[in-house]
Amino acid sequence: MIGAWLCRLLRPPERNQREGDVLFEGLILEAEKRQSLTKKGNGEYREITEGDFLGEATNSKKVICHFYHREFYRCK
Repeated sequence: MIGAWLCRLLRPPERNQREGDVLFEGLILEAEKRQSLTKKGNGEYREITEGDFLGEATNSKKVICHFYHREFYRCK
């Protein structure tokens, strides 16, 4: 987990301390959110079966999927 020491390290000296804390806390929350989404499998391209589709699609807020069939000429 990213600590408060990182906020102090990254804070530019010309900014107000409180304003800088708010900005960098937001960046830290964003980084932690990205890490948790990556752990869940976000950003991966993988093939799933028909039976696993609903479980995979309902775990995330946003999903991009491509349906294909191996016997169709355009899907080869």
